[in-house]
Formats: sequence, structure tokens, C-alpha cells
Amino acid sequence: MHTNRLQQRLAYEKETLQRQEMELSSELSRLQSAQKAEKMRYVNTMSLSVWRAIATRQKEKRLEAEQNQRQLRAAVVGRARMIHQMKALLQHPYVTEEKDILRGESDTGQGDGSESRILYY
Repeated sequence: MHTNRLQQRLAYEKETLQRQEMELSSELSRLQSAQKAEKMRYVNTMSLSVWRAIATRQKEKRLEAEQNQRQLRAAVVGRARMIHQMKALLQHPYVTEEKDILRGESDTGQGDGSESRILYY
């Protein structure tokens, strides 16, 4: 009988150990899954932070480029006005024989005999 009890006790302990092994394996799997999920959350958070930093930097660069473009456009408009004014000055700084000829006058003495006049604007 003593051996029978020993066998029962060993069988019971074996069964208990197997159950504990299953429970611990299940707990290990659950903890590993939780750890993996936490790691993914951390990676996602870091990725989001990195993404935000990149997006913020790109926005700053875009705004800077837009401001630079506005300044360049204003400079181009200013230069175009200056060129137009200088061109007008070069083309019309004074009235010469051209208008006199149109009126029938010249410096050759034809017309009414008066010499060409230079008129400044």
C-alpha cells in the first residue's frame, strides 16, 4: 500500500506540475505579447514624434521659401518699374528734330527757317 500511495502522490504532483507548466507558459505568452505591444506603442510614439518633427521642419522650410519668393517677386517688380522708367527716360529725354520734322521744320533751314529746338520734359 505504501507504494500505491507513493505512486498516487507522484501522479498528483506530476499532474500539478503539468498544470502549473501550462499556466506559466500561458502567462509567459501573455507577458511576451504585452511586452511586444508596449514596444510597438513605443515605436509608434517615437515614429509619430519623428514624423511630427520632420513635418514641422518641412513646414518651416516651406514658409521660409514662400517668404523668400515674395521678396524676390517684389524685387523683380521693383526692378521692372525701374527699367521701364529708365527706358522711358532714354526714349523721351527731350524732343528733337523728329517732332520738328513732323511739323515740317528742320535744322536745314526749311520750313519757317527756325533752327531745331530741344525741349526737355
